[in-house]
Amino acid sequence: MRKKRRRKIWQPVVTGFAILYFVSMGLATYLMAAKYAEEFKNNASLRLSAVQRQAQYDSNAEKDKDYYGYIASQMASAETSGPYQQFSVAFYQTDGRLLAKTQERVGNNSFTEETKTSYNFHTLEHLTQEEKAVLAKYGQSSQDSFAPSAAPPRYRFLTRASKNSGELCQILVQEVTWEKESENAEPYEDPVTRTNYSYENEQGISYAETHSEVVWQQNYPDADKKTWDEKQTSVQEASLLFPYLLFGGPDQWRRWSKSEYLQAFDRQIQISSGEIERMLTEFAKDSYKIKTKDRLYTYIWTDEEEDSQLDCYAELRFESHPWLAAMNYLKYEYLAGLALMIACIAKVLYVTNRTYRQRAALEEMRRDFTNAMAHELKTPLGIIRGFAENLQEGHMERKREYYLSQIIGQTEEIDRLVTEMIDLSKMDAEHLTLQREIVSMHALIQQQLERLAPMIQEKNLQIQCDCREDFRIDGDPGYLAKAMANLLSNAVLYSPPGGSVRIETNARGCAIENTAEPLTKEQLAHAFDMFYTGDKSRSSADKHRGLGLFLTRKILALHSLNITLQNTPMGVQTQIAHKPSRK
Repeated sequence: MRKKRRRKIWQPVVTGFAILYFVSMGLATYLMAAKYAEEFKNNASLRLSAVQRQAQYDSNAEKDKDYYGYIASQMASAETSGPYQQFSVAFYQTDGRLLAKTQERVGNNSFTEETKTSYNFHTLEHLTQEEKAVLAKYGQSSQDSFAPSAAPPRYRFLTRASKNSGELCQILVQEVTWEKESENAEPYEDPVTRTNYSYENEQGISYAETHSEVVWQQNYPDADKKTWDEKQTSVQEASLLFPYLLFGGPDQWRRWSKSEYLQAFDRQIQISSGEIERMLTEFAKDSYKIKTKDRLYTYIWTDEEEDSQLDCYAELRFESHPWLAAMNYLKYEYLAGLALMIACIAKVLYVTNRTYRQRAALEEMRRDFTNAMAHELKTPLGIIRGFAENLQEGHMERKREYYLSQIIGQTEEIDRLVTEMIDLSKMDAEHLTLQREIVSMHALIQQQLERLAPMIQEKNLQIQCDCREDFRIDGDPGYLAKAMANLLSNAVLYSPPGGSVRIETNARGCAIENTAEPLTKEQLAHAFDMFYTGDKSRSSADKHRGLGLFLTRKILALHSLNITLQNTPMGVQTQIAHKPSRK
């Protein structure tokens, strides 16, 4: 059950972080979208004012359908509000009939005899979307090739119209070759316009047309082809008015042209001055909802200051994408948040798995500890029970004192075991406080050797103590005495009769080496483990419980000391030294 829970712990972790990520990013996106919606609202107000000013600006213009058509298309072509907001403009007569709207147009400006500016821009309604796209491509290429220090535009746009009616008959695109003008060069007359073209850039370099070729042309289907001779038609240079092509590029123009909302103006509207005032008042409020589509109306007056009168209405439609703008603005935050989320998930899963592993290790240690304690207590308790039963029978009175002494000895053995376990528990406690003072390792060794003198004499051991330089430790003398007692008693205990124990100290540490059989790799690897006794038969005979080295390592670790065990030609050596400092 626990393993199953461990395997599935990643699911709630990933789900929780994913929910947190999407909620936080969603909230950030909403706030940013609201900010963009307010910005788009202000852009719409400014654009409406610009339309009104531009429509009333030119007092010398013939303010007819062509004039308002030029204004409607030019206001979308003049500048862009970014890729996430687009406009279209429509002008309505005072009776509500559609006068002109934003469309793709081609044409030019001219002047009449009365010095009135005439805007001769024609719509491209007869062209298909694919044909418009080709024309837009030429228009963009012409703009891309133009620079102040470069030659004139690569492409030239021409219109052919009837001299009598002004009817547009044909649109042509010429690819023009320009070369730097020289005195010896022969003038080149354009075969279509019958004109010699020259151009001087901002750096004063002059260019002359040397060749031209018609690369695209389109005839108007309703034009009278009988009037297409050079005497009855005139060819003029023209400009393209493609909404959002000049500053936004083909992609923005294509998006504008595919927007049904920006194209579908009503042919007839019914609107009053009260509705316009109410709409403008509502729009000017501080709070603005996040909208994708909206519209505004305004008045277009005549330019006569003393006697102004209503000339027409202007409708401004705008399509905004505040959510897309917000997501584009926050795209790096999304990536950073995603990377942070993945890092947090990895960290949490790592910590969780480590916790599970630690719990599993503690659980295994607890089981091993319980088994070891049960095993260690079983022997003395069994001895106590056996002697107590013998005493209970009462027919062996002569051994009464022997039984009682054995019972007391076993209880003392249990008491020592419990005392060692209490010491281990204290050292594992976080609130353990050591009684710090400078402790001489040489003095501790001498004290323990005096305590072990009877056993040393009994086994006829030779003690060699090379302590010319003392090893001093800032630590608890009581705990350090226990550690040295365990090490020296082990050295004496496992040395054969007639063997030797060699002790060496210096300022960096100390070493205890005794004659003994070499330890196996397993014994060296597990010598400091709790309840590890190595040779079971020998440890049982010597009453070795496998806690000495474990307790010693614990004590030395509390004093920032390392202990190592290794085989030597003489036998086995234990070394104590300070832990290396981390820089």
